[in-house]
Amino acid sequence: MRSGTACVVTALIVQFCFIRPLTAQDEFVHHDPVSVVILTDAVYLAPSFLTMLWVHETGHFTMAALCGARNPRMGLYRVVDVSPYSTQTEIGWMDWKKGSLSPFGSALTDLGGVLFSRGLAEGSDAFARAVRMPDWGERFFSMTYIISRFDFPRYVLQDAFLNLSGRSGSDIDDFVTVVAGNEDGWRVLTYTALLTLATVDIVLDWNRISMHWNSLLGKSIYSSEDRTSFRVEPFCSAGGFGVMLQGSW
Repeated sequence: MRSGTACVVTALIVQFCFIRPLTAQDEFVHHDPVSVVILTDAVYLAPSFLTMLWVHETGHFTMAALCGARNPRMGLYRVVDVSPYSTQTEIGWMDWKKGSLSPFGSALTDLGGVLFSRGLAEGSDAFARAVRMPDWGERFFSMTYIISRFDFPRYVLQDAFLNLSGRSGSDIDDFVTVVAGNEDGWRVLTYTALLTLATVDIVLDWNRISMHWNSLLGKSIYSSEDRTSFRVEPFCSAGGFGVMLQGSW
């Protein structure tokens, strides 16, 4: 991933754009003042982003390894020399020996990052719904869900813009090059299809996305549809200590 900053900025912008209007059917419990919520969200942003970044690069690495890439490597940060006089900082990187992957393997490797990020989003949502957690835990998983959930749309928008401006993109642009080649017409068609897919995916998942945004604002939704009664409680007694699981899925 060439620009981690773009993902963080996107998350902050969308937080103020995709908030679902409140309805009479929603039970919102306000736990903290707005100032406290903003500060705690800022604290969650870094670990949630780093978690998504690691899972994203692991997706590239896993797909490359499964497709037969030789010497795959990955990391969260590095500085590389781009000329004798300049360097480039890369936040999230993965590479392998050139020529060791087929075009199909390269396409799967390019998609591996956003596929694994989406898997992290689904896992964060499922865990947040299944386990009744303190406010800080709920907001951490909501932050992780949102950042991971918008990884694919962000890449599509970013690379589509770079493609239109005549510059090379990143994961999605590499995938489009494998699928559509360098012919402008096919590239535009492929990007149009990907943008449509990303838009439809967000629209169909609007309620769940809104629920997690509201969670980031310190408003927990507790209803039979949004949460289960499953609960995790640590305990300590003279006989020992452990974790108690109670409730129903």
